[in-house]
Amino acid sequence: MTVHDDAWHAERATRIGGSTIGVLLGLSPWESPFSLWAKHSGLIAAGESDSPRLRIGRRMESVIAAEFHDETGLWIAGEHTMLRHPEHEHFGCEVDGFVVESPASEISAALGVFEAKTDAHRGWDEIPPTYLAQCRWNCYVAGLPRAWLVVMFAGFRVEVFEIEQDAADVAFMAAKADEFWQLVQTGTPPPIDGSEPTARAIAARWPADEKGLIHDAEPELVELLEKRAQLKTLMRTEDATLRQWDNEISARIGEAEAIAIDGVPAYTYRAQTRTTIDAKALRAVHPEVADAYAKTSSFRVLREVKP
Repeated sequence: MTVHDDAWHAERATRIGGSTIGVLLGLSPWESPFSLWAKHSGLIAAGESDSPRLRIGRRMESVIAAEFHDETGLWIAGEHTMLRHPEHEHFGCEVDGFVVESPASEISAALGVFEAKTDAHRGWDEIPPTYLAQCRWNCYVAGLPRAWLVVMFAGFRVEVFEIEQDAADVAFMAAKADEFWQLVQTGTPPPIDGSEPTARAIAARWPADEKGLIHDAEPELVELLEKRAQLKTLMRTEDATLRQWDNEISARIGEAEAIAIDGVPAYTYRAQTRTTIDAKALRAVHPEVADAYAKTSSFRVLREVKP
């Protein structure tokens, strides 16, 4: 089993791991409880193919580990080890490694877990909550008191964060994980939210219509559709009002390029340029080029049927 192959995804689907516990805490922009539930339930694919960003990040782990050793004198052992909690089979993790005192040390004598990250920023004001949750979850599963989160930022600057375990955080995360796993076991979906990951999961679950018709929509669905119609009407009204105000403001600004309120610059009103490709003209002159770079996608759209 290698990272991101089918067996790897199948193994991850049988447990709540460190990289997914943040989803259940509402900390992840890439996944939602519903999309995670759909994957664990086998309703959609467990994961996408490996990406260059992920591969490069993994390859940098050895460099980050070497920098960590140079700075602390500690060593890394047991890279990419998958673990299960001894009492909770559905709690698991994959650690980047274990921190040990010497190359001869046994993993059973580890001081803590090692997590390596790459980040395009120059640094953090604070550890991102999703990484903090991952480190404490991995410590919990591994039964270790601390984690070393080692980050290579832009400019090849490496910073070491030592994170102590927190019993209250762990108890909260474990309760969330148990609650979620019960939904998986019973086939009960978590509440639908408005996130993009949830939308993608629904689209992946039902990628195409079958030309069917719901003849008698249940009251709950009818109520949702009515609420949607009311909100769309309100949004159109608000959009029209916003456009009117923007026009009034623009007319008052005239040739000026900025507005100050109480002497402090507050708004700008400047020209912007944008270059686009005239697809129709390109196809008329070079249809073979237009065809070579044309991209067709399929997606379903919810629209109200007008009488």
